[in-house]
Amino acid sequence: MPIMDGKEFFFKAKDAGVINNIPVIMVTSLSEKESIIEMIKKGVAAYIVKPYDKNDFLQIVRNILTTLTKKK
Repeated sequence: MPIMDGKEFFFKAKDAGVINNIPVIMVTSLSEKESIIEMIKKGVAAYIVKPYDKNDFLQIVRNILTTLTKKK
């Protein structure tokens, strides 16, 4: 991303209340354990490290959507 990275965008959007009810899936090449733990603790719905398997990605999306529909 040219202006800011995804992590910075997530924090700014979260602080602004823009994504309060939107599950965020972070797709990144950052695979450090500390980064993964930090983002999960901060509220991302899923943290996916590139390269990833498309079937795994789709299953994560299905799980999130299933959880959202159960809440209604």
